[in-house]
Amino acid sequence: AGFEPLASWPVEFERETDHGLAAILAAGSLGLPCSGLDPERAPHPAAFLPTRRMFLEELGGALRSLRNNRDLLEALRTVPARRPLTPPGRQQEDEARLRRITCGKLGSIYGASRPAAERLEMELREIGTAGLAGYFLLFADVVEYCRSRSILAVARGSAAGSLVARLIGLSAVCPIRHDLSFARFFNRLRPDPPDIDLDIDGDRREEVLRWALERTGRNAAGVSELVRLRTRGAFRTVAAALGLGREETDELASTLPAAAEPVWKTEPLAGALELARRLTGVASHVAPHPCGVALGNEPLEGVVGIEGCRLGIDLAQFDKDGVEWMGMLKMDLLGQRGLSTLGRACSSTGANAMRLLTTGRHLEPDVREMLGSGRTIGVCHIESPAMRDLLRQTRARTLEDVGRALALVRPGAAASGGRKRFFAERGLDEETRRLFPSLPGLLADNRGVLLYQEDVALVAREVLGLDDAEADLLRRRLKKGLARESDLRALCLARGMDARASEVLWRLLSGYAGYGFCKSHAMTYAAVACASTAMKAKAPAQHFAAVLASGGGFYGGFVYLEEARRLGVRLRVPGVNSGDWLASCRDGELVTGFNWLRGMGRADYDLLAAGRPYPTTAGVLERGLAPATLATMALAGCFNELGVTAPQALLMIETRSGRREGADLLGGLEDPAPGLPGYDPTRRAGLEMGLLGASVTGCPLGFCDRPPGTLPGFELALRAVPGEVRCWGMPAARRSLEDGSGFMMLMDETGVVDAYLPSAVYRRAVVLSRRQGSTLVLSGKMVRAGRMDADSVDAGPLTPEPMVV
Repeated sequence: AGFEPLASWPVEFERETDHGLAAILAAGSLGLPCSGLDPERAPHPAAFLPTRRMFLEELGGALRSLRNNRDLLEALRTVPARRPLTPPGRQQEDEARLRRITCGKLGSIYGASRPAAERLEMELREIGTAGLAGYFLLFADVVEYCRSRSILAVARGSAAGSLVARLIGLSAVCPIRHDLSFARFFNRLRPDPPDIDLDIDGDRREEVLRWALERTGRNAAGVSELVRLRTRGAFRTVAAALGLGREETDELASTLPAAAEPVWKTEPLAGALELARRLTGVASHVAPHPCGVALGNEPLEGVVGIEGCRLGIDLAQFDKDGVEWMGMLKMDLLGQRGLSTLGRACSSTGANAMRLLTTGRHLEPDVREMLGSGRTIGVCHIESPAMRDLLRQTRARTLEDVGRALALVRPGAAASGGRKRFFAERGLDEETRRLFPSLPGLLADNRGVLLYQEDVALVAREVLGLDDAEADLLRRRLKKGLARESDLRALCLARGMDARASEVLWRLLSGYAGYGFCKSHAMTYAAVACASTAMKAKAPAQHFAAVLASGGGFYGGFVYLEEARRLGVRLRVPGVNSGDWLASCRDGELVTGFNWLRGMGRADYDLLAAGRPYPTTAGVLERGLAPATLATMALAGCFNELGVTAPQALLMIETRSGRREGADLLGGLEDPAPGLPGYDPTRRAGLEMGLLGASVTGCPLGFCDRPPGTLPGFELALRAVPGEVRCWGMPAARRSLEDGSGFMMLMDETGVVDAYLPSAVYRRAVVLSRRQGSTLVLSGKMVRAGRMDADSVDAGPLTPEPMVV
């Protein structure tokens, strides 16, 4: 066939002593104990990485193969320099088409604005020079496809700073109004090409991906990524290989990485944990990258290896870094849950999602109040405890305020003291102000703090006289640690600055360059967050139905149900006739989905839905659902809409399942069974918690007395005066810190409170809250509205008694 032989060794693990670990990995990856692994699939004991001497001794007779090995190595060492691959298309025609589209939209959006026209001309010139007009047009076609099928899509990241991106429908924010940098996205001085990240409704991202690949043909392929085992995945692999049961594995995995508990100090768990640590970071499999598509102007199989994948699409064997190294352009199509939520809610209410996204600058009073008070549970990008706290601290009222809060919440801002200086309103020290008097005015909107990545380039441009591209390149080099202080000193000397001024400027720029948040990215996220907040304020039932149907967010589903209830939304269990698989809104009420019901699968739901409508309970019982599933539906209240109580439905289910040929347990009993009233609210709430994971009847805390001295969450959310307080609630979220301390959010029927717990208190709180239905009583000091520092924790009412073994 014309192929030359190569010398190869079947390596499956590194050291000879790793054979046992490799066997565990092979078995555990298949969900099998080691004893059940097919010998043909088990790693061979000699499949370890050989030494050079061992390799040559074993293959010394294969001289032709060894010579080919050397030739191949030499060829790989002399791979020619990569060449950028422009996207498919014809450059001149693409430039003309892009100009027609953007110039046609310019007047309708910006009128006769001269700055907008000059900005557009500059961007078109830069894009044309780089031969990337076709790249923008590909995205324009993707967005047009999405619009035609009511799929929400919007650019994120630095691409949102492009006016061209705004005019072709990619960006939701105005780069001129928000002073967004085109150089941050497209820099003629950078060797690597720019890439555009497009957020897409996560529920329909795969549909868009398939369309884009089919449209581009062999000149595009998905980007691959190497998936590695993480802490819990490694433990699950070891547990399967050792024969541990699934329920036991789930329970143990939920305690990781807090492996200091006594259970981990006994065998075989201590050994299993050590094996899991050795497997952490080991490559598991190659998978499609969550968003990346590689593009070229020629069939990609001539540039990179191509293989199939489970999605049925071509997949490049290189990851995102390898694709860029080879000079290919990347097209990032990302599934975004927040857009799924917004799209569902707008579809339910008839609102225009893109109009909401692009008019976020004009927020109504109730939306501004919700943002400023941090009442943003259920709002994508700004619902975490840290983010809600920042919104309260900054008294956010506008899209720009939300963008600044998004930048401030990033870990680097806190680590470098930027957040503290922002709230102290002294971002620049006295010496910096004296040496560079123009900077306070330049950074006035951010209280003197270099908040965004673009701010570093802005200061470099102002102080050093660099153009946009040069300033952004300096920022990039500072971020990557490639710029030295001597380089900056030379630029300062060229501007006539003394040594002290260059030293202060170096300290300022190098201290901020590593952690800044891209401003166009922050503004795009802020636009989505403001649109989502508007939906929550105007249509809370539809909004939270969309949140739950889209898979939730930062919190568990019960948190969203309680937040909806606090906003006056009526909740309902899914009915046998009206309930959907996912959460929905019916007649202004939020209806949980059948996917919440314990023990019910999608096949069960499809069987139920196919027989609708049901005039009586008998029709449901005849659909062939398992008695256990029917009993769960009855206890949860799914038969209520037929006028049948839970006890009535249960009796009929037991009657039917207990029938024998020639004998009817209750003779001619009619549907429904008489004389069986429904359960009282307390009992219903308990059943719903067990069967749905949340109470639809009412907040569980509302069915018992509040512990003495505890304040409601609503009052604590408004309490700005420091002082000793006690609160009671259900743990809704927690986050561990490296020193063993952590944050915890407690929720009651009126609101939520966020608390910091020192290590000893946090460990006790985690143990107390491990069982479903637990509540906690925290005592401590109020720091500011909605935030306390706890110094003790106790189990509250409703907490289950400890299990006795």
